Amino acid sequence: MIEVDMLFLDKSYEPWFVVLSLLIPILGAFSAFNITERSLTSKSYGLKITWLVFGCLTMGMSVWSMHFLAMLALRLPIPVNYDLLATLISILPAMLASGAVFWLMSKKQPKLSNVMIAGLLLGSGVGAMHHIGTVSYT
Repeated sequence: MIEVDMLFLDKSYEPWFVVLSLLIPILGAFSAFNITERSLTSKSYGLKITWLVFGCLTMGMSVWSMHFLAMLALRLPIPVNYDLLATLISILPAMLASGAVFWLMSKKQPKLSNVMIAGLLLGSGVGAMHHIGTVSYT
């Protein structure tokens, strides 16, 4: 394997990808919290779970797309190839963590311990997503 000193690589960013990588998670988080809020007012358990799943999918996809678009925004003077399977698998930790967070926070009066666990889970999920996503390219 050839090592490349990153100090000598000329890199630049694609501005539209940078803007999109900021706007999508902002809109996604707003939408996810709005969707998940509906679970608090749902009368049936099945409907509550349905809203939580849609909120989880929305938040997980928006966090993942932020990471992926930011990776695409960086233009390197060398070719970069992504492993499609690893890239797609990297979305799972973000979705699973979002689901756990929304489940913990969907209580009428979440306890401080729920908030702390939710933060730990979301941070761990995003960290795992980044790790899997960054090792998926060569």
